[in-house]
Amino acid sequence: MNNEQQQPEQIIVALQLEIQELKASLSRCKDAGNAASEGEAVPVEIIYNTEFESYKQGTWDLNPDTHG
Repeated sequence: MNNEQQQPEQIIVALQLEIQELKASLSRCKDAGNAASEGEAVPVEIIYNTEFESYKQGTWDLNPDTHG
């Protein structure tokens, strides 16, 4: 096999490896997103800044059914 044919094949192999890595990363993102969508507690923090002080508000319960 000559060098002209080998180079595109190397590119294809490299792209296939990158696609596999991206699929794995996407799967991890979806799994992380499912935790929030299934009603599990997900920490949320909001930092407020005023002219003289700042304070933090946090909640561990994002289920809208528990808020009155």
